[in-house]
Amino acid sequence: MSSKLHGLVWEGCAQAGLGISRVALMARIADYSNAEGVSWPAIETLQIEIGAKSETTVKNALAELVSGGWITKIERKVAGNSAQLDRIDEVIVTEKEATARALLSLQTSVNGNTASINSLSQTVSNYQQATATQINAITATINGHTASITTNAQAIANVNGQLSAMYNIKVGVTSNGQYYAAGMIDNIDSELVTFVKEMAEAKGINPTLFIITTCQPLSLFP
Repeated sequence: MSSKLHGLVWEGCAQAGLGISRVALMARIADYSNAEGVSWPAIETLQIEIGAKSETTVKNALAELVSGGWITKIERKVAGNSAQLDRIDEVIVTEKEATARALLSLQTSVNGNTASINSLSQTVSNYQQATATQINAITATINGHTASITTNAQAIANVNGQLSAMYNIKVGVTSNGQYYAAGMIDNIDSELVTFVKEMAEAKGINPTLFIITTCQPLSLFP
């Protein structure tokens, strides 16, 4: 269960004016969602748990939520092979803050060979700060051997002139039960820029000639 997503449903969907039955359905779907917002409850289960009259009622409600852009669900299965796309988009606006968030999951499977992409994109703005965040995770697995890449990017600016930009990447493989990983963190903020400028000026060097980098290698481990 994703309690965070569950809370966002009540905040965002209810404030957007969705009917209580639709909000209840979204909240129940959120109860089954993982951290990436991916959920797969059965129609029959949803019918019983929200007290709907029939499975058709649930299907019609889901269709309305899809058409309204609240959720996206695409799934195809042929001879055991499957492809699925799930998406939850959300916007929340209050007197003090505005938030836009998109959760996307792509999954395919053929004969146990699986691939997936999960991503979160989010922007938040208020009177003090603006933040943009994007997290992506991709994975491919065959016969128990897995390759994965995770990236995390974030940019922050506030009214006091403080700035921060961060990007990190982690790559990993699992082969014969052994996990290997490597990664990098790249970060720069306004304090670092000020420090470099002061050091450069103290030495009589033009600070604009500097390329500032704080790449920090993550450990490579078996």
